[in-house]
Amino acid sequence: MARSPADPHDRRPLGRAAAATWGILLAVLAACGGQASGGAPRPSAPADVTWDVREVIDGDTLRVGRPGVEETVRLVGINAPERDECWASEATAALIAILAEGPVRLERDVTDRDRYGRLLRYARTPTGLDVGGLLIDDGAAIARAYPPDTSHDAEYRERQRVAREAGLGVWARDACGPSVTGSAGPTSIRIEAHPDAAGDDTANLNDEWVRFTNTGDAQVDLEGWTVRDESSSHRYRFSRLVLAPGAWVTLRSGCGIDTASERFWCVRGSAVWNNGGDTVFLLDPLGNIAAQAGYPPPSILPGPTRPTATA
Repeated sequence: MARSPADPHDRRPLGRAAAATWGILLAVLAACGGQASGGAPRPSAPADVTWDVREVIDGDTLRVGRPGVEETVRLVGINAPERDECWASEATAALIAILAEGPVRLERDVTDRDRYGRLLRYARTPTGLDVGGLLIDDGAAIARAYPPDTSHDAEYRERQRVAREAGLGVWARDACGPSVTGSAGPTSIRIEAHPDAAGDDTANLNDEWVRFTNTGDAQVDLEGWTVRDESSSHRYRFSRLVLAPGAWVTLRSGCGIDTASERFWCVRGSAVWNNGGDTVFLLDPLGNIAAQAGYPPPSILPGPTRPTATA
């Protein structure tokens, strides 16, 4: 699978060596009054003011302005479908509708800006409603943790649970078109995850894995199905693969030779699954969510001794 561009908002833990390097770098920068991206630090946006909405870029990004200043804002705590994905246009339309009633008030959590200089903020309507929460309520976005900006995470996860159980937005079985899951619905594909590899995750990617087990009575053709996490960038598409009843396939994050029971994502530079919590999504060829499993708690089970699958 071709690699997607790195998620600019991905803040999963670094490997030990990388973390040590960044720790030294940040200490030096703090002493010098500089910033990692180079150049003079951009000023923070003023708090306790309202902003006019100038443009909705997509389902989680907008342009706002006040006299003499414009800013691009990335809403934190959520992730909407990307432009080439199912429900992207609906998510954008949902954000436009929410923001139509007037200016917004921006709220900072911990981080001021991302690597592209965009403000990282929660947003509220003139009546005080949380914009990100409203998108989650409609199933137009999923809850996504962006540590250290996590003050709304518990609330967003609960609102997402309600939307998911109601089958709203992206959670509808036919959100992206007539469901092709057949017997491969949420009750017949079990997902297990082993996100925390032994030692440095980035140096031991094949010990980071997710497993999909066919718990139904009919075989499941996974060709063209996609595995993704909560981020905007990590996507893996299965090539030719059929799971017999009771069979499982393990998808490892590192490189290797594909077999009927093991597939290899072959990511480079960083791990896929966030050790502190993430969601594994299995999408059918149209993009419908056929199965999903969030963690923690960890979901690590042994699986069959001799899986039966055809590739």
